[in-house]
Amino acid sequence: MAHCLQTFWSFCPAVSHVPLRDATISNIVPFSLPIPTPSRAFVFPDGTAFFGDVKELVLAASAFVECDNQQYQIKSTGQQLVPGFEHSSFIAEMFAVLLVLNKFYIVSIYCDCQSLCDLMEAALDGRENFCSGSWMFSEMWRSIVGHIRQRPHYNTQGQGTL
Repeated sequence: MAHCLQTFWSFCPAVSHVPLRDATISNIVPFSLPIPTPSRAFVFPDGTAFFGDVKELVLAASAFVECDNQQYQIKSTGQQLVPGFEHSSFIAEMFAVLLVLNKFYIVSIYCDCQSLCDLMEAALDGRENFCSGSWMFSEMWRSIVGHIRQRPHYNTQGQGTL
């Protein structure tokens, strides 16, 4: 039984003490425009939240994997805890897309969150200017829209890519 619990908890981030954990989480939503390059990146972002049934313990993190477009060999990865205190799976998915946009200039994003795909498609088509929601949602969405507005659109048909 102890081995089973150890295996299960190894998938979760270590949470020693909630106030200590909260003190290490940044409240700043990062925004940086990547250097323009002519090559397209093929990226799979994802986000998740642990301990979702206990609001005080929810811890969300985001990650991405960049692959080549032929053999799907991994070229690069990135991961980060979601900033702020509004942690959920959706916020983590959104933050993963923001991490991708902060790193890659021309990118095909393969996202498994349909709600986020719909929001991105609307923004790419110019139908969405701003979404209201919680503070963290608003800050992240503003940053994503900022990326979309500050670079040229490429092949937005079908895949919803920048």
